Amino acid sequence: MSFEKGEKLDDGHALARLNAVFNGVQVGTGPLSLRSANPHRVETLVIVEMNNCIVGFASLRLVPCVFYDTLHADLTELFICPRSLPLSGYRVCIG
Repeated sequence: MSFEKGEKLDDGHALARLNAVFNGVQVGTGPLSLRSANPHRVETLVIVEMNNCIVGFASLRLVPCVFYDTLHADLTELFICPRSLPLSGYRVCIG
């Protein structure tokens, strides 16, 4: 599957499509929506938007740390559609 163009921010299919391109897996919009809405999830979804289109995503994993009182963060996914590079006028949305 190739990503042809950006899709509107309200289009859940854009995230599923980018995920398929980056990770090579087909996960529908329903499971992605349910997982991202789960209040017990340990990952925070980060959306990269340019011209009101989703052009990339990242996943930030936040977990309790044994040695500190604060959460530990790991960036576990990071993908920007190559056709969107170089980025100019982009916005990052954390959800």
